[in-house]
Amino acid sequence: MNSTPHLLVVADTREKNIIAEMLAAFDARCHVVHSLEDLGKTPPRSEFHGMMVDLHSFFKIPLKVREYFKEHTHALPTLKVYIDPQKKTFVINKLTKNDNHAQSLQNFISDCAETQPRKIRRAQRHKIFLNVTLDEQMSNTADISRNGCFIFTTGETFKPGDEIFVRFLELGDQTPIPCTIMRKAQWGAKFAPAGIGVDFISMTEPQRIELESIFLEHHEKKDALMELNCNEMG
Repeated sequence: MNSTPHLLVVADTREKNIIAEMLAAFDARCHVVHSLEDLGKTPPRSEFHGMMVDLHSFFKIPLKVREYFKEHTHALPTLKVYIDPQKKTFVINKLTKNDNHAQSLQNFISDCAETQPRKIRRAQRHKIFLNVTLDEQMSNTADISRNGCFIFTTGETFKPGDEIFVRFLELGDQTPIPCTIMRKAQWGAKFAPAGIGVDFISMTEPQRIELESIFLEHHEKKDALMELNCNEMG
């Protein structure tokens, strides 16, 4: 691919200029957000080849944001760095056996240049199975966010770009929710579910509030389970 890499940088205000200068020296562009909670606030059409995260920001990750961050690290090359704003130096948190810090940064940027750029998901996905009907078909969600969801289906008529209406059994307000099909996964791919990824065009305020309540309850259950596991291990 060998394109000029465009990196998403997560850094506090005092570190962002240092990182931008570092990347410019390697002919890389960057867009800076100030916390991992702001990942979804990137320009809607922007695509990135990789991520750099300042360790100050990394250690501030709230539990509810960790899965959202982890999802992106699986999709894009990610490098964690420690910036010393006084000395204007950086330390890579993980080096290969024979690398120095500058060489490790160069290797990372080269990897990014070979990576297919991707958009950053605007909202955290929650692996919640909701009952859903679409065009008279009954199915379930594989995951859902405040902006869209992935729905299991082998329907042949669904195509990217189509507009459909869905209803979620768990919501009290059963007003049909208009959606745009963004992608389709065909049946038959190994180890991958068939279905469609949709973006919500709009929904009523009661539906949005109830969805947020479902997300919150889901996280509270996960946090409680994690705490229980930690206590048992301790």
